[in-house]
Amino acid sequence: LPQQESRIKYLGETLPFFSHALESDFKDLFLALKESAHISGTYILLMVLSTLLATLGLFLNSPSVVIGAMVLAPLMAPIISLSMGILRSNNDLSRQSFSTLFIGMLIALTLSALMTAALPFQDITNEIEGRLHPSALDLLVAVLSGIAGAFANARENIAKSLPGVAIAVALVPPLCVSGIGIGWWNFEVFLGAMLLFLTNLTGIILAAGLSFMVIGFAPFSRAKKGIILSLFMVSIISVPLFLSFFNMQEIAHVKKQLSSHHYQVAGQKQRLKNIKVRLGQPLKISADLISHKIPDNKILNQFEQYLANQLGQAVAIDFSVHLVTESYF
Repeated sequence: LPQQESRIKYLGETLPFFSHALESDFKDLFLALKESAHISGTYILLMVLSTLLATLGLFLNSPSVVIGAMVLAPLMAPIISLSMGILRSNNDLSRQSFSTLFIGMLIALTLSALMTAALPFQDITNEIEGRLHPSALDLLVAVLSGIAGAFANARENIAKSLPGVAIAVALVPPLCVSGIGIGWWNFEVFLGAMLLFLTNLTGIILAAGLSFMVIGFAPFSRAKKGIILSLFMVSIISVPLFLSFFNMQEIAHVKKQLSSHHYQVAGQKQRLKNIKVRLGQPLKISADLISHKIPDNKILNQFEQYLANQLGQAVAIDFSVHLVTESYF
């Protein structure tokens, strides 16, 4: 509750719904956020190192290297500062934070694109593939990370949790995948990964802003404009994310149908494992075909027609055959 003169002021008024941050907390947080909003040599160095590490980890398909890049990445700090700037309509803080964030993005995209052009690889590894199809679930991760980031910045006793927030939201790897898309001149890769980065960015800004307001760093009357702007950005990003989420549901349904069956085509017992589905016309199905004989073209064509009848739509198959004994079934 307000104290001293502020307490007297509120005696005749309705008490505020959210608490007010102490003046010392307010001062310390703003000094820290203003410092985070400014670009520095350390920031540039960490961006270069995290970008190089993340790009190598993506090509090596090494989760541990990618996680190391996430911990090094300094992008979370200017994003939290940008959230506070938008929340309090502080143009100077917002402008400086966005400038620092934009330079970091430019470093990541440029270095990863140059590395990709220099390396002879053209394989989409699992680490790259995992960042090409964001959905509403990724937005939820960003929102939770934004809440954690705001509290970690506002409360010294949980500031040590910031590396965990950086790992959870993963800002640099999707930027590097976008850079890889530029290096390959593959705009499907570029757009998919950039959508994931923008999902993380807008989700963090909205969630951190709401958290700062609840903690007491901005009254609702002042924060209303920033919250509406953040909601508008998230709503635009949410359209392709929810479409992707519905596609995920459809793919999961198809996989469940295919994996739960034992097939018998032309007298041969067969089963599908490690199924991958790509929506479209026709529906593209990649899988490991478990069989006790090598199927010929006739059997594969019959299998394709069988799957088309089962799923009720045209199907194109791409199978890797794994031979087993009849006792397997």
